[in-house]
Amino acid sequence: MDLSADFRLNSHWTISGYGSYAVAHGVVKMIYPNESNGWLGYLELEWRW
Repeated sequence: MDLSADFRLNSHWTISGYGSYAVAHGVVKMIYPNESNGWLGYLELEWRW
């Protein structure tokens, strides 16, 4: 499952966010055998000129 959103602050600045969740099957369990699930998220601030 994942979710992303972008918000344009003005003509130069945009802020973006992303979040995802992985249930521990297959690949996640092979990489992290002691953890049950995996989370990933980030925020990004972009400037355009």
